[in-house]
Amino acid sequence: MSVELIRDLLKIEQTVGKEQTQALVEGEILCPESRPKIEKILNLDGKAEITKIKVIKDRLLISGEIKFDLLYKSLEEESPVNTIKARTDFNEEIDLIGAQDNMVPEVNIEIEHLEYDKSSESKVDVKAVLSIDGKIKSKNTIDVIKDIRGSEGLQVKRENIKYNHIIGNSANKILIKEAFEIKDYMPDIIDVLRINAKAFERETKVVDNKVIIGGIVELSVLYSGEDKNINNMKKEIPFTHFTELEGALKDMNSSINLNLQEPTVKINEDIEGKNRIIDFEGYINIGCEVYEQKEKEIAIDTYSVSKEYNLERQEVDVLECLANIATKETFKGSIKVIDNTDIIKNIYTVEAKPILTEHRILDNKMFIEGIIELGMLYLEEEGEEIKNSTIDMPFKTFVDIDGAEESTGAEVKVNLDNVKYSKLSSKEVEVEVSLKNNIKINRIRNISLVTNMEELDSEIDISKQPSLTVYMVQPNETIWDIAKKFNTTIDDLVSTNDIISLDNIMPGEKIIIQKKINIV
Repeated sequence: MSVELIRDLLKIEQTVGKEQTQALVEGEILCPESRPKIEKILNLDGKAEITKIKVIKDRLLISGEIKFDLLYKSLEEESPVNTIKARTDFNEEIDLIGAQDNMVPEVNIEIEHLEYDKSSESKVDVKAVLSIDGKIKSKNTIDVIKDIRGSEGLQVKRENIKYNHIIGNSANKILIKEAFEIKDYMPDIIDVLRINAKAFERETKVVDNKVIIGGIVELSVLYSGEDKNINNMKKEIPFTHFTELEGALKDMNSSINLNLQEPTVKINEDIEGKNRIIDFEGYINIGCEVYEQKEKEIAIDTYSVSKEYNLERQEVDVLECLANIATKETFKGSIKVIDNTDIIKNIYTVEAKPILTEHRILDNKMFIEGIIELGMLYLEEEGEEIKNSTIDMPFKTFVDIDGAEESTGAEVKVNLDNVKYSKLSSKEVEVEVSLKNNIKINRIRNISLVTNMEELDSEIDISKQPSLTVYMVQPNETIWDIAKKFNTTIDDLVSTNDIISLDNIMPGEKIIIQKKINIV
């Protein structure tokens, strides 16, 4: 009887390569003629944005720009605090062996360090150290055999594999618009100094053929008022986005990436003709992937105790997802004034930026370490001077993950979720930072799959084998390997040797093989 191959399709996502590197980007910020000259730099902020990603053979090409936002003090009484915006382009290459132009790139860029040097009252030299994480993925559909039937004496070795079955991806760009009035006690707006806007995911639901993403934009508008003081207007702007994704089913897993770009504000007059209305506009790039964790049994080897077969095989690296976890942690610390004689009159902004420095797996736990860069812009009471205090606050945490081992691969992202602060005293402010940890634990398994088999004319002749063979188990050998080598079955070996557990045979152990002849 000829064999029947029961086939199936395995849709897998393979990581072809990934690399982390650093890049130094240098630029300059020039003070326009229309702006007052720079006396003292209060704060420098920067954001790296990717403008183009291209995959070519064995390389990943990345183009982008760093947008700088310089807050400074001038000598002009009418406008003592000013801002200058500038940008610097960058181009980087990452070597990734195996990359092809039809593969899917993933790139994450963060500014790890910023420094500046005021070379004149009209020019500031800036340096930024970028941390670049690049990854190339390939999505493949593989024809596999999940079972083999029909031939007497045929032995089939099956194995379960866990993998992420990708349902689909989507990329959308949505416009967020909101007009609101500043609070009653705040002075009218004279000039906008800085806009800080971040998008945060709050709740995501997968339903049939659709993904519902809910989040907020946290907006902070720093402005100089008619009283010549700096003011900070904060606003949370909620948003909901519906993404059509065919094949998605209720309660499937999802991975969401939000990136807010091009935030702008326009100041409008209220009904009394005063500059008190802020009109915000920004775009959010939303990346969405829906997947389900599947477990599938496939045939990875076969042989017959009576017939000769020719096997066709394919080596496949399967990325098994052992865990995909999102956790939140809150860390408390404090930030003090720069000089001990300073007394805080007003706090303008308190900002936090998490930087991951290390992650490791030990004893079924993921240990995460990093620092939180804290910055406080405040008004000192006695001299009415605006100052910026900074400090690095270390953080450590761990997450229990069953099945995680040191040999498994891990992807860890730490994102800012929320910042709260309150004055402890006239010289110190308590800061509460909420971080969101996204952890993926993967294991790459190299599997030799049976893709086809052909029955040969010859039959297996065991008549010349001895009636009884005592075989010594070799390192890394399994019961399957021994049964296949001697054209017998696992059941016969278990019965003859009273084997209790198939996984516990040891190198050097003696196995008895009895020749079995079918008498017609």
